[in-house]
Amino acid sequence: MDEALITKQLPHSLEAEQAVLGSMLIDADCVKDVMDQLRPEDFHLRQNREIFETIHSMFIYSKPIDGVTVAGEMEKNGLYNDNTRPYLLQLMEVTPTSANVMEYARIVREKALMRSADLSPEEYQEEPSKLDKWLEAHVSAEKLQSVLVVFTVILSLGMTLGLFMLLPTFLAGLVSRYFDSALLHNVIEGVVKIAIFFAYLILCSKQKDIYRVFQYHGAEHKTIFCYEQGLELTVENVRKQQRFHPRCGTSFLLIVLVLSILVSSVITWENMLLRVLLKILLLPITVGISYEIIKFAGRHDNWLTRIISAPGLWFQNFTTQEPDDSMIEIAIAAVKPVLPENPEDARF
Repeated sequence: MDEALITKQLPHSLEAEQAVLGSMLIDADCVKDVMDQLRPEDFHLRQNREIFETIHSMFIYSKPIDGVTVAGEMEKNGLYNDNTRPYLLQLMEVTPTSANVMEYARIVREKALMRSADLSPEEYQEEPSKLDKWLEAHVSAEKLQSVLVVFTVILSLGMTLGLFMLLPTFLAGLVSRYFDSALLHNVIEGVVKIAIFFAYLILCSKQKDIYRVFQYHGAEHKTIFCYEQGLELTVENVRKQQRFHPRCGTSFLLIVLVLSILVSSVITWENMLLRVLLKILLLPITVGISYEIIKFAGRHDNWLTRIISAPGLWFQNFTTQEPDDSMIEIAIAAVKPVLPENPEDARF
């Protein structure tokens, strides 16, 4: 790798990047753990980034991963040159062991965060648009902030009602032209609701910024688990906790969704407007029951609560991600101020 090609020296660790890639080449079992921790853009060097992207693609399609197969895949994708195979061999040779791959990954991620901090937004600030200039001249900052908050709330409520009430009801209502079956209507409405919910969160999780939010979400869960087990809130103790929590908001939303489907099954289909209105009126009751269910599941551990929690825990694969140590530190700092002096007062 020709280091002279690196025109701007930003924080990075060549050794850690190479060790991560080398670990995955010599031990395919660690690939999944690395994929949970790193993204292609975390690699500063282009050749390392291309190798990681290739391994990531092969992992998604369950292809065997080693030095030979990765070289072949890169050649197929037009990323191969005379230096590729020797460099892959070098990666495997310089990697002392794959047992420390998560520590190597932590270093790579830490350097990536340092680079993002160095790339200050001020360096790339665009010229304000005419609308921005007009708003700055005619509307005070406080008033503009208030307007934006109100607009965001209205837009959010409108999208929620539209996506999860109006659209499913409308699509299911179309079926009435061909099948006069309330059961079929309810099934279609429920499937559409769940499909929209899953698609929305999965698509959100693919965005770079939202992925980071979900990493902080994982850090929050780990911190709560650490506290609930009576351990000292340190990065080391928090890091080893699991990131799937039975009382997560994701689980709560899923329970609300399922209960709303059951409630909707007893509401009339004869008048669509009346049906939507009744669902809105029953929503607080649905939310309240859902709260009590997730509260019960969080307090007890038996076959029933495990069944209740299972769908939400599985879906947290998308809404939580493994955090780095800096995120864990922030989660700990956020939790500590709200902890009661008596741990018994924190029982859910």
